[in-house]
Amino acid sequence: MTRIEIAYFRDSALFGRILAVEKNLISRYLSGEMRADDRESFERHFLQSPERRKRVDDARSLSEGTGTRRQHAQQGRGPRWWRGIVERFRNEGW
Repeated sequence: MTRIEIAYFRDSALFGRILAVEKNLISRYLSGEMRADDRESFERHFLQSPERRKRVDDARSLSEGTGTRRQHAQQGRGPRWWRGIVERFRNEGW
């Protein structure tokens, strides 16, 4: 194991920081916020791991699902309970 790997498993704060950075990278990748060279590097290196590809796929699915629910609520579609929540937030100025 490398020194970074040892530190990763021993230091929960480092572990949390690394996960936060990965989450931010995935978010920027999916939203198209990365420069072309960063995107290319992300795809060439980060996405080489099957586990990381799955994390990206999961984040994409979650993002698409959230967007669909939001779009349905804005169009007055979706479950009644969800429309009620959206309407309450609108009434409170959200």
